[in-house]
Formats: sequence, structure tokens, C-alpha cells
Amino acid sequence: MMNKNTFVIVLTFTTLLLNTHNGMEGKSSYKTYLNRSGLFNKTLIDFTDTKNKSVFEGWIEYSDKVQRSKATLVPLYGQNFQSAIFFYLLNSRPNGSSFAGVHRIIYIPVLPAYGGVVIDLHRQGLDSIFKLIFYGNCGDIQNCGTCESNFETSGVRQRIELPFSKFTEHCRERQMSNQPFLNLNQISGFGIQAHTGRNGTKQQNGVGSIEIFTISIYNGVRKPN
Repeated sequence: MMNKNTFVIVLTFTTLLLNTHNGMEGKSSYKTYLNRSGLFNKTLIDFTDTKNKSVFEGWIEYSDKVQRSKATLVPLYGQNFQSAIFFYLLNSRPNGSSFAGVHRIIYIPVLPAYGGVVIDLHRQGLDSIFKLIFYGNCGDIQNCGTCESNFETSGVRQRIELPFSKFTEHCRERQMSNQPFLNLNQISGFGIQAHTGRNGTKQQNGVGSIEIFTISIYNGVRKPN
């Protein structure tokens, strides 16, 4: 029998999905935020390509199992339109830290020639800060070196630009250096993550979702901070 907590989670996810679908139907009037125009160059993943169903395959969950956080990425279909939904459930530890995310193996040999990443998305729910992660070339993701960048969402459909100069090096969920991560030659995958903060930073709990349309890389010179 479904317990009360499970029912609340399912009901909340259903509400988020309906809100996302309604937003998708009105996509022609969305408000766009773009730091600099004319920089889009190469699409890594296009969830809106109705001829490509394989784009939803190969996404693997990587979440905090201690606190039983959960995440998944699923397709959302409309009439002659599709996108992806990143669902997550965050359960914080006593120290406030927890994470829930998905990742996919993808090799991008041209990555060092580009200046950054652009994500076209629409966030649902109260949480606003998320993380984009590039994984190093290794077999065990828990011990992989990563380059990561937090980004903040506004709650409307927007395009978020993340310069590679703002990414920093991490290992096992901990930042290793304040310097920009500039070695992009060994990247074997990337992912998206919802997370709670450590050391008094902003707390995020409960369920939420992001509708994702495309993930692209743009031209531009990567300048260290």
C-alpha cells in the first residue's frame, strides 16, 4: 500500500509535470535571458528534435544514497514537440548537504576550442540554484575528477550562459582549487545536479524539476579569472 509520504511525492511530481506542460504549450511567448548574443555555435544535445528519441537514452542517476535523494531524466512529449524533464527529490543531511543528479557518457573532442556552455531551460519548483558538471575520463564516477559550475534559474524559460572560465575543479563532491578548470581534453561525460549547500550556504529540500530544451557550446576565448 502506498504510504503517505510516497503519495505526497507522486502528487507533487504530477503537479510539476502539469505546470511544465502548460508552460510548454505557451512556449512562443517565453522571456529569454541571454548574457551575450550571437555566441551559439554547436548543439551537444537537442531534446526538441522529434526525430531523435535516442537523446533520452543513457542518462544515469548519481544521487546521495545516504539520505535517499533521487533524480531522473524523462521525455516530455507534446503535439509536434518534445523536451526533457529533470525530476529530483532532495533529502538533506544534518549538516545540510545532499545532492541528486543525472549524467551521461559523451565524448566532446572539440570542447577545448569553445568558450562555454549554454542551457535552454525552464525551472519549476522553489529551488533556484543547480550545478552543471563535466566528468573526467575514468571508469568510477564516484572517484572521477570533475569541473563544475553553479547556475541560478529564474523560474521562466531562459538561456543560461556558463563560461568555462567559471568552472572549478572538484573531486568527490569537494572543490580542489579556486582556479578555473582549463583541461577540457579529458572530458568523458556531463550531468546536471540539484544540491543543498554546505557551511551555511543556501538550503534546498523537497521535489522540483527543470524542463531542458537544448545544451550547446559557444565560441569565445576562455579567459582566466
